[in-house]
Amino acid sequence: MTATKVDQAQAKPAKPARTKPPVLLTAVGRQRTGKTVFLNALTETVTRQGGDVEVWNTDHLNVSHSISHFHPNAKKPATGNLKEQKSWLEQQIDAEISQKGCTSG
Repeated sequence: MTATKVDQAQAKPAKPARTKPPVLLTAVGRQRTGKTVFLNALTETVTRQGGDVEVWNTDHLNVSHSISHFHPNAKKPATGNLKEQKSWLEQQIDAEISQKGCTSG
């Protein structure tokens, strides 16, 4: 039997299995306080570090500096109606729980 020598410089470490549950981060507050800037920077940082990020935009009031300007594939509800936004957000959270097999607690 012969052993194959592996060049350590070319060997890539195996991608670790996901051990942490998904995280839902939301920013709530009055306008023009930096929520979009913070969430955009966080999204870019996590993405650069190999994280899987999904951006949801429920802020229909912010049209000039919306998170969707920075992330055009951001998911968003079809309407700005508060009741429909609430329902849409609940559906998104339920779908994440179902897909990822998350449990609360």
